[in-house]
Amino acid sequence: PPSTGSVTPMSYASPVSSMTERAERALANMRFSDFGRRTGLRLPIPMDYSQRYNELIIQVVQIAMTLRQVIDAHDGALPKGTLCIIGANVLVFLKRDGVAFADVCLNPYAVLHLNQVDRLVKSAFVHRDLFHLLANMTGVLQDGAFLESQDGTATFLARTAVLLGLSQGMLVALSHSERRLAGYGS
Repeated sequence: PPSTGSVTPMSYASPVSSMTERAERALANMRFSDFGRRTGLRLPIPMDYSQRYNELIIQVVQIAMTLRQVIDAHDGALPKGTLCIIGANVLVFLKRDGVAFADVCLNPYAVLHLNQVDRLVKSAFVHRDLFHLLANMTGVLQDGAFLESQDGTATFLARTAVLLGLSQGMLVALSHSERRLAGYGS
């Protein structure tokens, strides 16, 4: 390196990106195989909430205040479409034995090379833990109720579905483009 004080740029490649294409594909295929899905991480992750009791109380109070505001703003009722979205998220969260992370994570390789396009939708309904669920559903409650009251239930749900597809698809497309520009894979 020069002694002039200039910084030599360092190249960085994550361990997965520095693998050969063949090894990377083999690892991904194993991760998304029946074996990989059975033995991998399950969501939601079990937590000892007694260790985070104060944080949980604060979050529950926050969602209760948001719920009260939404009910007051909508003549004592929750908008049906918003309620359906929250309900779907809660049902997935409460699923007995959880869900296999490898089955639902938004992984561009699985979408593009294994044709698992259902991940574009599934991944939006999975939450890491109770805090993740409560934080996201607070936002859905507040923003969803407002948008649904402006657009009507059918339009709100249609726009939500379109935006879900566009945002998840964009993430996969950007990931694919980034890998192509960096010279990894097809």
